[in-house]
Amino acid sequence: MITKKVSDFTTHNVSSPANYTQANNPLMFSGNTNHDGVVSAVDPTLMDDSENAASPMVVSKESIRTLMPVGWAGRMAIHAQLWWGLTSHPNIGMNMRDLPTMTGICADLVARGFDFLIADWYHYTITTVLNDASLNILASACLATGLNFAIMIDEQFFGKQGSTPATEQADIISAINHLLDNYASHPRYEHYVYNGVSRPIIALWDVASVAGSNVNWSTVKSSIASHGNPLVIQYQASGFSVAGSDGALAWVDTNADTTLVPSGTNYLTNSFLPAAAANPTKINISSFIKGFNGTDTKSTSWSLGKYLAQRQGQTFLDWIAVNAAWSLTHRLDILAGLTLDDYQEGTALQCGIRTDVTCTASAVGNLISFSITGNENTVRKYNLWGTVNGVDVGLYASVFPGATKQFDLASLGLDLGVSYTFYIEVQSMPMLQNHMAPQTFTYFVALPSPPDISFILSADVGMDGIVGAASPLLTVSLVESNIQPQISIPAVIEIPLQPTPQLLGVTLNSIDYKLRVVWNDQNQSWVMDIMDANNNAIAMGLPLVTSNDLLEQLEYLGIGGQMLVQTDFYTTDVPTFENLGSTGHLYFASAGIPIVSSSGFPQVSQGSTSPSSSGLPFSTIPFSATPVFAGLPNTDMVFQITLTGNVTSSTITGLTAGAHVTFIIIQDDAGSRTFAWPSNVQNAQTVGTSPNERDVQEFVWDGSNAWPISMMTNN
Repeated sequence: MITKKVSDFTTHNVSSPANYTQANNPLMFSGNTNHDGVVSAVDPTLMDDSENAASPMVVSKESIRTLMPVGWAGRMAIHAQLWWGLTSHPNIGMNMRDLPTMTGICADLVARGFDFLIADWYHYTITTVLNDASLNILASACLATGLNFAIMIDEQFFGKQGSTPATEQADIISAINHLLDNYASHPRYEHYVYNGVSRPIIALWDVASVAGSNVNWSTVKSSIASHGNPLVIQYQASGFSVAGSDGALAWVDTNADTTLVPSGTNYLTNSFLPAAAANPTKINISSFIKGFNGTDTKSTSWSLGKYLAQRQGQTFLDWIAVNAAWSLTHRLDILAGLTLDDYQEGTALQCGIRTDVTCTASAVGNLISFSITGNENTVRKYNLWGTVNGVDVGLYASVFPGATKQFDLASLGLDLGVSYTFYIEVQSMPMLQNHMAPQTFTYFVALPSPPDISFILSADVGMDGIVGAASPLLTVSLVESNIQPQISIPAVIEIPLQPTPQLLGVTLNSIDYKLRVVWNDQNQSWVMDIMDANNNAIAMGLPLVTSNDLLEQLEYLGIGGQMLVQTDFYTTDVPTFENLGSTGHLYFASAGIPIVSSSGFPQVSQGSTSPSSSGLPFSTIPFSATPVFAGLPNTDMVFQITLTGNVTSSTITGLTAGAHVTFIIIQDDAGSRTFAWPSNVQNAQTVGTSPNERDVQEFVWDGSNAWPISMMTNN
């Protein structure tokens, strides 16, 4: 079963700053956005002025590759600016020159299905832009996380370098060779197998257009060939035709007319992809984007006419869908997202994409039904998560869009006698915001009501002189539940508890009581209050500790029995917050059925492990790899076997419910023999293997299984 924490439903789960909010970043959150000159209000609790999601965000971390056709062999990349934390940009709570921050970003990208990051490099040393120092941090982060990286030289390099028309060619050659010498041999630098040869990728963002005739690209290619013979990827559809180009990368037409195609994918269908099809021997790097909004750029006027609406995730999905369809009939080498972190232009994918889906649920009996508003094509599936402790949740069922929006709890195979809390999660497509139904549902799985069982004690038991007496029955009912099971079982009973504060109604020796069990965080223990049927206090604050009868000091109350706390495997360990009711148990025994011995361990009878002192039927079992321990009806038993070889399986038969059985298991002189307990002997301790070791453990038989009532002793 897939598991996670309840807190995961609301905890920020992406690498964007967890404090990316209006309070912490007022420069990015004025509450107004500019759509091509039309200023309108935005909710600053949900998004910044460029309509990037505010924190916290919980997005689908499903691999983005699942949006592509099965079998697509291309690479998934994302473009990144990596300028946050520099003095040239606002403080948004993220410093990308910090190695732990960059490592977290790279790990997040790996989790979302990206293969490599394309870093937009501006200059060797200028500190207000992405430079070598930032690349060094990125390279270390990639090495730590398994993400690859490639470098794209920005056209602003010429200005930062102080290039002139006469020096632009030499400057770009020097820059490419410098980057290749320093990074192409890095274990995580992205290489592409081209005509059977693995070669590093170097991309150029609008460099050819800016340089024009000042750069002879054939000369550039020959001048960098000895430095790893890189694949030179030029910008936009026109990049395929640049001399010496090995391919081109798509971006976005920010001036495209979106009247007929609101998502702007006509840039792909009418420009880049036809150019890629016309150049089948060259590498193509197509693109996808969530939208474009330059409100937070330094010059809002620059962004006018470039606005591309996100449309609640539809634009992102449309761009992916166009590329996916094209890849079915063409070779799509690399698909790259625009961008990881350009918050100012409203393209940041790091923070996820908000959608308008809401979910409402209701329950009738065993059925939980739900409905949604918003675009269902943003939804991957609807998940039903359940918890029994309020902390850990497991995935119990999923429903896909188009199916009946309903979960049948009765069909889930839930544990009997356990109370569950269920949540409904709307799991969105990759990169999109997940949603939760605001309703939660508590569901108690009723225990069946078995027939009453008469319980006759054997005359050989020797329990405080009670011979042949019928033990009283004890009834347990759950209080404050829509389902109130009645349990009629013999005098030694486990009171069903759960790892949560609870109130139970119990009938002990024909008298009704209420038990309140709560967790005491200061003492790190469970505490029980005993009240009468009218909620009047009888005994308050009893800690659920082991090795003592909880009622020993309360005999004057006349409850008429004993209560014992025991934990499986290590019976003296007190129940923890998580294991109460699963491996931590509360037992009750009516008067005359002692379940606590003088040693403090649970022990229903006082018989010893030797036939001379107890008078119990003693059976020496001949060694066999598959021995049978055959008991007698209405009789307690002592079985002894000496191991002269390994017991691979064993069987117990013939016992009557309520019988006590003691196993004495002895190693021979050689020792190291293994012993496999009968499959219906529960929670037995492991037999020791020292030569001549003698291990003894006592159990009680409930009609189907033997349960330990003492710790194993050995000598």
